[in-house]
Amino acid sequence: EWRRNGFAYGTGDAFDLAANGASGIVIEDVMIEGNYNGFEIKEAIGAGSAGIPENMTLRRVTIRNSYVGGISINSGANHLLVEDSLIENNPQAFSINGTLTGPQTHAVTVRRSLIRNNSVGGVFVGNTATDVTIEGSHLEGNGFYSTSAFTTQVVLSDAANITLKDSYLSTGGIPIFNRYVIQAQRTNGLVLDNVTLPAGDSYFLAASVTGVSLLNGGIHAP
Repeated sequence: EWRRNGFAYGTGDAFDLAANGASGIVIEDVMIEGNYNGFEIKEAIGAGSAGIPENMTLRRVTIRNSYVGGISINSGANHLLVEDSLIENNPQAFSINGTLTGPQTHAVTVRRSLIRNNSVGGVFVGNTATDVTIEGSHLEGNGFYSTSAFTTQVVLSDAANITLKDSYLSTGGIPIFNRYVIQAQRTNGLVLDNVTLPAGDSYFLAASVTGVSLLNGGIHAP
């Protein structure tokens, strides 16, 4: 277990924190601000490398004002928990990616977190990522820079077994094209469990979305 209690302020370096092939790491009570990218998680490659990152926790972490994004899973990770955290004022807040031919990403949970005002989008899940849960979280005002509905609060593309539970999703009244808070395509297994969105916002399920379940009101206005 690795813990860091403090403040990490960027000076133009590529990353404040990066986990390449790391396992069993706990990061708590850290602010990451002003860097090129906030926190990158990816497979370690090469002879003697540690492989795919797994069993990692980010708790009470603030990531803001990065140049590229907040949290990026780029080439496979397993069993990642992000909870009680704030991701704001970045371009893309959280990218959860597997790879089409290589390492996979599964078992990622975002719990009790606030994701807001990220210009390109909120949470993106794609490229074969599976078993992703967003629970008890608040996503609002993301995607305000783009004119495309593809970049909004939650985007699913080539993903499977996704659960949105007890969460609030809103464009925040900003003029996003069509004001979709969720957009999904080529996704198998989507659970919408007590998801709240305000009047005027909507969600869009594109072609090839199968296995949709609505629980406890599914997706509804306050």
